[in-house]
Amino acid sequence: MNSRTIVCWLPLLLALAACSGKEAAEAAKPLAHITVATVQPGDLVQTVMLYGVVENGSQGRYKVEAPLEARLVSVDVSVGSVVAAGTVLAHLQASPLTELELDKARTDVQQTTAASARTARLRREGLASDADVELAHAALANSEALLHSLQNRSNTLALKAPVAAVVGSIDASPGEIIAAGGSVFTLVRNSSITLHFSMDPALATQVSIGTALQIRLPAGGIELAGTVSSMSPAVDPQTHLLSVYASVAVANGLHPGENLRAQLGVQRVSGELLIPYDALLDDGGQAFVYVVHNAIASRRDVSTGATDGEHIVILDGLKTGEQIAVTGLTGLDDGVAVQVQ
Repeated sequence: MNSRTIVCWLPLLLALAACSGKEAAEAAKPLAHITVATVQPGDLVQTVMLYGVVENGSQGRYKVEAPLEARLVSVDVSVGSVVAAGTVLAHLQASPLTELELDKARTDVQQTTAASARTARLRREGLASDADVELAHAALANSEALLHSLQNRSNTLALKAPVAAVVGSIDASPGEIIAAGGSVFTLVRNSSITLHFSMDPALATQVSIGTALQIRLPAGGIELAGTVSSMSPAVDPQTHLLSVYASVAVANGLHPGENLRAQLGVQRVSGELLIPYDALLDDGGQAFVYVVHNAIASRRDVSTGATDGEHIVILDGLKTGEQIAVTGLTGLDDGVAVQVQ
């Protein structure tokens, strides 16, 4: 090959070398930005999630009743309200029939007062006996007692909570005429609230009275610490689940009918290899992770064990000290170059 030929080929060779260098640089460029965690032994308590509802207990329910026939003017609380003893719940107004009873009672007092005075005068004149006087006095006392009773009840037409409780139900509507003794509210003492959960019977042997629960109301974000207070020995034939009942130290904020969930610790493991639960991926039922070594992510199938929702036990597939990808997983594939952040 003469010098002229070499000169002709030189630009082409330089161009090919440049392209090759560019491709190598592109191949070395990280394709995914990730964070990693180191596989290491640790301890955890396996938890399961239970779902349930707040129920009224069998004790501690109070009926707030109309003291006499009255119209419900206003309701000042709502179902689920937490009320202190003495809180005004509603206002009533005496019905027309009650007003008639009051008028009749006042008339009866006037008449029996006059009759008693007349009988006393006749006794002084010798025209009535002591028995007649006693009967007149008794009639007056009875009519005065009825009037006082009606007046006292008509003065208490602002219904108040007899105890600190939760408003379980409102049993009448504004504008409604309520008979004497008719229920206006049902109150439930906080101490009588029952937390009812359903549980897989397979877990029953790992749960006992006193087992701790972390209870959460999905709607309000309220969290309470509780314990298992009782368990049903029989499986529900419809749901095929066991009933678990829990107690809490403070029940304020829990209202009958509310849905809730709880984490239940069922198994403690120690010294097992743990990884963050977020690092675990699934391929048709096969759990796997991405192991990171020399800035390259490699898929690794694993076998898993207990979890507490944040970490999970690895039974096989990983070794202590290996690093695995935790975030940025959507951009990963086997053999992809990565940049650890």
